[in-house]
Amino acid sequence: MRRVAISTVEHTFAMARLCKKFLILVGKAHDLWWVGMWQGEMRSVIVYRFRKGEDVLESLNQLVRENHVLCGSFTAIGNLEKAEVGFFADRRYSTISCKGPLEVCSCIGNVASKEGVPVVHAHISLADKEGRMYGGHLMPGCLVDVTFEVVLHSYKGLVLERKFDSATKLDLLQS
Repeated sequence: MRRVAISTVEHTFAMARLCKKFLILVGKAHDLWWVGMWQGEMRSVIVYRFRKGEDVLESLNQLVRENHVLCGSFTAIGNLEKAEVGFFADRRYSTISCKGPLEVCSCIGNVASKEGVPVVHAHISLADKEGRMYGGHLMPGCLVDVTFEVVLHSYKGLVLERKFDSATKLDLLQS
């Protein structure tokens, strides 16, 4: 992957965009903006609904493994009876516990391989009945209330691998 420095971007962000055959990632790591591009094609689209009481992260990992998705991305909406969201700072995750009912405003993520096993990495945005928003890393303990609807895209010709990075203490995508 070729890294390109970008000097005009002022805010730290990460985004993934699919353009027909390309997965383009833009992000910031160690004060250097980079753009990476991996080429591949859409393999399949899987639409699935999780039921009441299911743990979202556990069910997502089960869904990708049962469908042999080694590289993918997904979006989801729904509602939760409770949630655990993570925030990464000082080289560790802290969690926020949220009691429901909670509306899933957005849940997005990707699927990459770690030591040959598909692993889901996702972020979630939630709202409670007063309209307060919570968001962060999707953690175990997010339980479906009525429904959680997932649209999972699987790619072929792409290999995304996560490896442990000792500087950040995270499993990061490898270029």
